[in-house]
Amino acid sequence: MSEPVQQAEAYFAETTADDSERQRLAYIQSSFDPKSIQDLTRIGVGPEWECLEVGAGGGSITRWLAMTVGTSGRVVATDLDTRFIADIGMPNVEVRRHNILEDELETDAFDLVHCRFLLTHFEDREIALERMVNSLRPGGLVIVEEPDFSTIKALDHSHPDSEYFDNVMSILFKKVTDQKIFDAFIGPRMPFYLANAGLSRIGSSGSLWVASGGDDHAGHLRLSMPILESMGVLASEDALRLVNILSDKSFKFTPFASYSAWGTRRA
Repeated sequence: MSEPVQQAEAYFAETTADDSERQRLAYIQSSFDPKSIQDLTRIGVGPEWECLEVGAGGGSITRWLAMTVGTSGRVVATDLDTRFIADIGMPNVEVRRHNILEDELETDAFDLVHCRFLLTHFEDREIALERMVNSLRPGGLVIVEEPDFSTIKALDHSHPDSEYFDNVMSILFKKVTDQKIFDAFIGPRMPFYLANAGLSRIGSSGSLWVASGGDDHAGHLRLSMPILESMGVLASEDALRLVNILSDKSFKFTPFASYSAWGTRRA
């Protein structure tokens, strides 16, 4: 299988209006923050830690990290597009506009590097991981969270839109991957990337949810449909019908799974 070649040249939704993108990020945060926080808590993030959040998005995990590490710790939050994190205003948070593939980054500086739904967009994810690992102190931790869109399926096959939904979603995310917009199926492979980056004590977990039209999982997918339409991978009539399905409270489905993988920089 060929790897995607999308580079970190532009934010996925850079042309989306601020209000719409802020809402899409809010849906993502509401849907996935509980798992992210559970994983970060499990690996022991605590007071005085120095953390790097790559691709901070709407900033919710940056804020959680800042509160968790306290005033004796610090968080550096980076993104290609900082419009939604520029106003965090916490004294132990530094916000940077930064391209992990190209821009300078301190070495041996952090206890933790975290990213969520970031490496899916990169061809050169090995370079991104190498830079993240180099930014860690010996014994520091990397934790990455990435998606698997193959799990998007209708659950109630008596619903009149179920067959259509399954068929279009299957074709859509294969096309997204084949046309190198992002790798929609990267999540389960992340432990292998971490091992290849030289990390030790690698662990992983995955989560899958049951969702309904109109809820937060449906919300971020619904707001992604016009973006994918604008990229030419989704016909306008399909985008409109999917938006309507994802707004229908009677429609039950499994959204994309989220996989976490973590590892330790060798001493």
